[in-house]
Amino acid sequence: MTFKLIHLFSFLILLLTVATAVQWVASDPAGTLRDHGYVHVQVSQQQGWLNIRYENRKHRSQAKALAEVLRLVVPHADPSDSLRVTILQDALPMVELRMQAADLSSMLDGSMMYGDWTERIHISMNIGGRVHDEPGASQPSSAPSRYPGADLLLGAGLRYQLGNYGSRSDNYRVAFDFEPELRIELPAGLQARGRLAIPLWNNLDANTRTRPAMLSLNRAFRTDDALFGWISAGIYPNNRAGAQIQLRQYLPDERLSLFFELSHTRFTPLTGTPAIPTEARQDYTTYHGGGTLRLPAHRLEMSARYGQFLYNDQGLRLDMERQFGNGMVGFFLLRTQEGDNGGFRFRIPIPPARGITTPLLRIRTAQALEVNYRYTGSSLGGRDLGENDAYVLNIQQFYPSFLLVELESYIR
Repeated sequence: MTFKLIHLFSFLILLLTVATAVQWVASDPAGTLRDHGYVHVQVSQQQGWLNIRYENRKHRSQAKALAEVLRLVVPHADPSDSLRVTILQDALPMVELRMQAADLSSMLDGSMMYGDWTERIHISMNIGGRVHDEPGASQPSSAPSRYPGADLLLGAGLRYQLGNYGSRSDNYRVAFDFEPELRIELPAGLQARGRLAIPLWNNLDANTRTRPAMLSLNRAFRTDDALFGWISAGIYPNNRAGAQIQLRQYLPDERLSLFFELSHTRFTPLTGTPAIPTEARQDYTTYHGGGTLRLPAHRLEMSARYGQFLYNDQGLRLDMERQFGNGMVGFFLLRTQEGDNGGFRFRIPIPPARGITTPLLRIRTAQALEVNYRYTGSSLGGRDLGENDAYVLNIQQFYPSFLLVELESYIR
């Protein structure tokens, strides 16, 4: 009899242990987010606030990722909690949302309209002294992420020239490259990037062999009051090797920003045969200063910059562009020492919008294919390295107005 009681008691202890373990896992929001593929996840609960930080490398759309995170987090929050959700990029805070857990639950179950919910939350790129906050792990703590720290982006590069080459069927020349890019996280916030150019079609120039398109070491940073910075050193397209820096201050949030860019590069043959051999073999310093005005309701941006471009060309560039989801269409005007010019810019998203994860890599498509048209295509006026455009594009995905408009289509 005593032996049976001991076994019964042991069985009850085992059941309680299993039940506790199940509850332990279920109440672990950090583990839930990690299991769904999010990285740099940090969760803490302090004085009625449930603080959540995460980085999305799963979906192209930051709004789609935010919708999923909110759904995953709300079951872990007490109705009386306040939620602070911080979205990261390259391990840096980009934008912060503050809301009541009860309001979020009401919006998700349909008892509160989405528009009413957005009026009750606070969203800002200025996060007021919390850039370097690192909330402790949620209690109970969860296992480290099982996802890799390397990403493979599958992109494309397009160069072309329109003209009369002798017949109606030969009035254009095109170089189209498949460009896979590997990004690896390193200590101290550094990131290594390497991109290959693999020719798929080329009747434009002599670059018909696989070659490096870019190889760089990068470091992004920011301050509490929405000053963003980006430093890079390495090899860039158009046969340039050197270093560049960009600073961008938002005043306030996305509506107005001031920026400064500086680079110094020299010639490198590693990225292919230069289209303009004489000018390409010189050293160049470029610098620009300017500002951007954004009209959030129309997703419209107007910017002006003045400074020195590549090939020692000084002058002014004006841009206007409009976002369409992850795409963009815009036009630009140039007045430089090389003369007046202008043209159009397109940013075309590359499907699919969601990547896959393997034991070694997260594999996804690049954000977009950039297409530029210049009225005078052969002019050297207003040329730059181009890598800063990708940095600005990343920031644009976190603009508060853009996130909230895009979020509505994913949260329902």
